[in-house]
Amino acid sequence: MHTCPDCGSIIMEGDPYCTHCGAHLSWSDDYGSQGRSNMGYSDFDDSLEKSLEFEKRHQELINKICEKYKVELEDLDIKDGYTEYIFLRKTPYYTLKIVATDQYGGMIGIINDATRVDFTKILENRDYQEMIKDLGPHKLTTDLYRDEMHIVTQDAIYQIDMENKKLIEVKKEKVT
Repeated sequence: MHTCPDCGSIIMEGDPYCTHCGAHLSWSDDYGSQGRSNMGYSDFDDSLEKSLEFEKRHQELINKICEKYKVELEDLDIKDGYTEYIFLRKTPYYTLKIVATDQYGGMIGIINDATRVDFTKILENRDYQEMIKDLGPHKLTTDLYRDEMHIVTQDAIYQIDMENKKLIEVKKEKVT
């Protein structure tokens, strides 16, 4: 019987994570065949040190994503052998959801196809509706790095200033 080196819960051989505490498990030949109870203290200490270093590196990567994209880690979705990290930026006008994974080589990378912006709140806002009523066809966008919203039309790009209830022209050119 194998137990988690972090919390002591029973784990199944080969599991990449502890289902109780989420700790990353490293299955060396000694650990996998003998179990924790038969390991020497130095082997256990080395395994624990590697696990803590791995967790520290992951936390640093998570912090960098939070700072770079101005998001907060909302949830973890532990899969078979990897984790998906769900980050959110919640504003009064939209919610940005960024999904990242550590599936490829232990680094945490953004899954572009899973990154979404929900503009429902601003689309229902009466001030916004008033600002765009004469605008014609347009597309609503936001920047992953900054908390800004833009409207893209055929001829211009406008930044939305909800505080002052106005559109600020950013670019006046043919937009393709």
